[in-house]
Amino acid sequence: MSVFVIADLHLPFGDKSKTMEVFGGRWADYTEKIKQNWLECVTENDTVILAGDTSWGMEFDTALPDLEFLNNLPGKKILLEGNHDFWWNTVKKMNTFFEENSLEFSVLRNNAYDMGDFILCGSRGWYTDEKTIPESNADNKKIVNRENMRLRASLEEGRRLSPDKPIVAVLHFPPVYGTYLCEEITKTLSDFGVKLCFYGHIHGIHRSIPDIVHNGITYKMVSADHLNFKPYKIIY
Repeated sequence: MSVFVIADLHLPFGDKSKTMEVFGGRWADYTEKIKQNWLECVTENDTVILAGDTSWGMEFDTALPDLEFLNNLPGKKILLEGNHDFWWNTVKKMNTFFEENSLEFSVLRNNAYDMGDFILCGSRGWYTDEKTIPESNADNKKIVNRENMRLRASLEEGRRLSPDKPIVAVLHFPPVYGTYLCEEITKTLSDFGVKLCFYGHIHGIHRSIPDIVHNGITYKMVSADHLNFKPYKIIY
């Protein structure tokens, strides 16, 4: 079994007005790129972690066509919330929705998964860079504290699953990027001995960039356009 990760698919099947093709260039025909690249590298025995901003749907009914598109692709899928996943709801309601529509998805929130070689933990996180803040008039300190609590709950569950296996963290927002640093999130990751963390959210960076290493943790960008819409295989 292989494990892959990719963020920011921004699927528009439930709301055609939200297609990312308006940005041109690499986003042209991006849903077909996602499908073809996925089919080339992912098998039914593999798992793909979708690290947020999966669907433009505002509610379950408009997210359904996007989730059906993914459900028809091979492999198990684990979903993480992004800032544009407005359809996201409580885990209980989402699991009911998945069951009612024969969708096979798992959710990463306040929990963890044993992936064999490593334990998967994560949270949406938050991004408080003043130039690209996700929401205006938001209480950023409150949101960061809440997301940090969710991350800590995930990491605690991960350690309960296995005190010895390495932990791989996945967040939607980058804890470190350029001069930006979310000290609360990075400290929590360090407290639990995390050495590898994936993130998305950042777009328009299409050239290969060096991994960000901060306090012994390697941070890797997996935004879909950065990966040219090909899921990234996690090798620990």
